[in-house]
Amino acid sequence: MREGTALLAETLAHGLRDRAARRDPAQPGVTTDGELWVAPEVWDEYRRGLQALGDALHAAARPVHSPGTVPVAVTVHAFRLAP
Repeated sequence: MREGTALLAETLAHGLRDRAARRDPAQPGVTTDGELWVAPEVWDEYRRGLQALGDALHAAARPVHSPGTVPVAVTVHAFRLAP
């Protein structure tokens, strides 16, 4: 399992590096990073919220170059750490 997780993290990092190089510096973005300690219920609510946001963005996606759309990049890999 850990090997698969490490491979996923490397794949996400590679994709992020590629897309970050194409970032439009004139447009705002969002960056969040942290290794935090929170109550389990806070984590569960946050995780569900992230999943809902990701699902909503994917549902709103249109074919590449559709009129009235802009390209965006999103990479999220949020997880609970082992104690």
